[in-house]
Amino acid sequence: MIEYKIQFYALSRYAMVILPDKAKMNKRFMRGLTLRIREAVFVVAQSGASLQRVVETAKEFELIHREQYGDLRGKRSGTSG
Repeated sequence: MIEYKIQFYALSRYAMVILPDKAKMNKRFMRGLTLRIREAVFVVAQSGASLQRVVETAKEFELIHREQYGDLRGKRSGTSG
């Protein structure tokens, strides 16, 4: 997600004519996210938040998901039977 954000910001400065407002910028950014992250940040993006806030929300969700997934993997890795 971090690599995508960096690339999006780098290219978006050339697209100000194509993406002139926050809503269009947010929508375009969200198209590149995984479905799981897109669903998590949808409400924030639709509320008119800045692109920076949408990115922060996506990063927070990804971090939480990774922590939970890691915790689940740790619990499952015990011996069975």
